[in-house]
Amino acid sequence: MKAFTYIQRSIEICTRAENKAKYGFMVYNASIKTWHILRGMMRTGWSRFIVDILEKVSNLLEEMDDSDFNWRCRYLSALCKALGDADKKPESIKILDKLVDLTKKKGDCIF
Repeated sequence: MKAFTYIQRSIEICTRAENKAKYGFMVYNASIKTWHILRGMMRTGWSRFIVDILEKVSNLLEEMDDSDFNWRCRYLSALCKALGDADKKPESIKILDKLVDLTKKKGDCIF
């Protein structure tokens, strides 16, 4: 969690209105590092503790309209599983619907 605080700070700087054009690519890079840090916690029983982080990064990737469509699908899938683990079934279904809509627009995910 301590490692993620540094990434979170960098994301805050990158997503400021005056920095979005210049540092928008950093959101993708931060999402990769976040994935590496949190990957060990993406297990049944543990993923409920990282719902907020996954949701924030997933929303940022969507907001930046990142071109790596498969990466966005991976985050949405992990968020859906984490919400299910946290017994937030209605929110999990909404994320799953968002994933389905995204794949209908862009094609099948490969991950």
